[in-house]
Amino acid sequence: MNKKKGFILVALMLVLCCLLTGCTSHGKKMEKEYREQGIQLMDAGKYKEAAKMFQVALDQSYEGMDDLDMDIAYYKAAALYKAGESADAIEAYQNIIDYNSKDWKSYYIQGTLYLDMGNTASADADYKAAAVYNPSDYDMFIQMYLNESEKGNTDQAQSYLSSALKIGGSDGESLCKQGEIEYLLGDHDKAKDLLTQAVSAGNSEALLYLTQVCIEQGDYDSALNYVQQGISDTSGDSSTLEQQFEFAKVVVYERKGDWTTAKSLIASYLDKYPDDTQAQKENIFIQSR
Repeated sequence: MNKKKGFILVALMLVLCCLLTGCTSHGKKMEKEYREQGIQLMDAGKYKEAAKMFQVALDQSYEGMDDLDMDIAYYKAAALYKAGESADAIEAYQNIIDYNSKDWKSYYIQGTLYLDMGNTASADADYKAAAVYNPSDYDMFIQMYLNESEKGNTDQAQSYLSSALKIGGSDGESLCKQGEIEYLLGDHDKAKDLLTQAVSAGNSEALLYLTQVCIEQGDYDSALNYVQQGISDTSGDSSTLEQQFEFAKVVVYERKGDWTTAKSLIASYLDKYPDDTQAQKENIFIQSR
């Protein structure tokens, strides 16, 4: 009798395991399907609907947080952010942080949301956490500087540039970032020195910042030389950098007061990049001269 009961118990456990495995497998399949529907909604610009769909996807999970769940959680938070639902987006990013306390991206985005809401204390705390867990990312520090500057928090903004300069590095990309930072800090001489070193190390992006420095100094001939070199270096690679150099060329001629050439260049530029809204506005200004 005992053996029979034991056999029945084992059989029931096996059946239960099979049911749970099947349930989990089905749940993951549905989770992926709802995730794809959420991505399609995001692509269509329907961010609120996308966020709801991502939550439906997360509701299919019967296990602890795994890689798929984390991926969907990021999508949900991003959808809420794009939908302008700041409070809900902050909650979504905080949920990610609660699971992974070293997730610098969530700290950074959450800090930016707090900054937009005027909560500078929370923004600074999140930005500092992002800096702790992502201490060697020049772009993140520069963007935090720009975000703080936009809100008029000059001292706090410059502290992020000071932190970025401590990253160091002697490769072309690092020298370019250091030059960009000195440019943002207003030290054009240091900026030109670092950017020139970056160009020598093979970094073409540095030519763009050298162009900007020369424009501000009124040295348009040097600016044009840097632009031409940049266009030559990036020609044919269909990169965003190539587009930036072509637009910079328009700006150089505009600053020089050569409106005839500027009008010709902006027309050619818009033929190639018709969706550039900044160039469209610049064209209106140039055509009025």
